[in-house]
Amino acid sequence: ATFLILLASPIFAASSSISSNILPACPSTEDSIYDYIVVGAGAGGGPVAARLAENGFSVLLVETGEDESGNVNTTSLFAAFSAMDDPKIDLDYRIKEYPANFPVQRNDQWYPRSAGIGGCTLHNAGENSIAGMRQQFDTISHTFNDPSWSRDNMQKYWALIENNLYLDPTAPNPDHGFNGWLNSSRASAVNFSSTDPKWSALGSSIIAASGTPLIEDQNSHLPLPKSGHVLELLTGD
Repeated sequence: ATFLILLASPIFAASSSISSNILPACPSTEDSIYDYIVVGAGAGGGPVAARLAENGFSVLLVETGEDESGNVNTTSLFAAFSAMDDPKIDLDYRIKEYPANFPVQRNDQWYPRSAGIGGCTLHNAGENSIAGMRQQFDTISHTFNDPSWSRDNMQKYWALIENNLYLDPTAPNPDHGFNGWLNSSRASAVNFSSTDPKWSALGSSIIAASGTPLIEDQNSHLPLPKSGHVLELLTGD
């Protein structure tokens, strides 16, 4: 069984066989013994606790937030920016890591982190999946004289982790993978590649007015233009 404690909230319990979003009350919080205690029900802790429970271990999962599955800011892609500011889940972390004599002072910078079942996946719904910019990887490669860090060499690692959902898996494509753990897709409702002719016409008009090229595959190993419009590549679970 998996038991979930929501700090500053009621105490709940769940097992791997329960599919409901509503967790029943934990039978005991004083003398229970657990095989594992997992702190944080985010993208790391949540799956770890679930897998342990599926394999027969008793698990205590501690989370400071609540179940926000009914919060529209965490369930709608178009509310992704509202989710970052939502006081129900925003932990309001501030970065204070620079010493007084450091030449660049950027203390007190807001660092969006979320509380709740799912952790920061609650506000990362609109994340754009980028394999990595050529300039960044090549700079590391040149700085340390290590060709393994070059953008061309790193491309194969992107292909290993990606599970591409918008390309034909039977067509050879050295830039993408189809058997990894990271799902990648293009949301037709927010991309110019939509099959809806109205969206396509709108996107084409915006690109034509800007005078910049359309970058259809930002994760290609081929050199990209310095500026342009990108078809967003979304990660969805």
